[in-house]
Amino acid sequence: MCGIFGFVRPRGATAGSAGTAFAEIGHLAMARGTDAAGWATLAHPRRVDWRVVKAPVAFDRLWATRTTRDVEALASARVAMGHTRAASQGAVGRMANCSPMAVGPVLGTHNGDIDADHLAKCFGISRSHLAGETDTEVLLAALGRARAIKVLEAATGRVALVWADRRQPGRLWLARGAWSPLYIGRDDMGTLWWGSAPSWLARAGVSQVLRVPEGTLVAVDLARATFSTQRFRPTARLRDEWAGRFVYAGIGVAEAEQDARGHVHRVRTAMPGQNRTWYISRPTGMPGRQATAVA
Repeated sequence: MCGIFGFVRPRGATAGSAGTAFAEIGHLAMARGTDAAGWATLAHPRRVDWRVVKAPVAFDRLWATRTTRDVEALASARVAMGHTRAASQGAVGRMANCSPMAVGPVLGTHNGDIDADHLAKCFGISRSHLAGETDTEVLLAALGRARAIKVLEAATGRVALVWADRRQPGRLWLARGAWSPLYIGRDDMGTLWWGSAPSWLARAGVSQVLRVPEGTLVAVDLARATFSTQRFRPTARLRDEWAGRFVYAGIGVAEAEQDARGHVHRVRTAMPGQNRTWYISRPTGMPGRQATAVA
């Protein structure tokens, strides 16, 4: 469980109070993780020189050590992505395991927990050659090697992430796979915001918060702050079905229940004594569950 958040300001929109709201959201996001924190800013949508600030400390401690240059970069940023970490994989205290994380041409943040070894095997990634031990690093490495939809459908576990690819300036991607919540919306200035909890976006002045459904890839045009969507089929593990209270940290019970009713992921589980994988087409305990065997 982690917190991801950020914004994209469209061309012509004044900076306003986006930087201040971003910092406020960072403090709220500590409800979803205090093992590390960080943010990355981009001054112009057609550039790829992201400025990254991160450390293996809670957001409030990192923010307390901010420099004048950090504040100016955030205030003038056209794009900013933030992260608060609750460690699930990888040692706490290592900078290599902090986000935003750069892996090859890809820079991103991730909220969730996936089967990293499985994903590494799917895309020929040697984990011994990576800088850290997180599933985030494997996920970003895979996105640097293959189409996003292919990677997202191969990822097994809880997934919500945001990333940019230096080979494709002017674009940003948001995706929600199984479980991990993600919300988007616009403020009065036309700035596009995203976050792991709807209340964070309300703090940024977003009047209509939209829940990103499971299995959605969002492609954002950074110059216009417009977006298009594409659907995919997400897959969770059986143990993820008992992770609800962690997944929805910082989110009200009513919203969590409404979100869970809209789940579309399938559940992957190895059946005892059988050399095959089974997929359950709806989450455990949800109406209409069906199972089919896949060799």
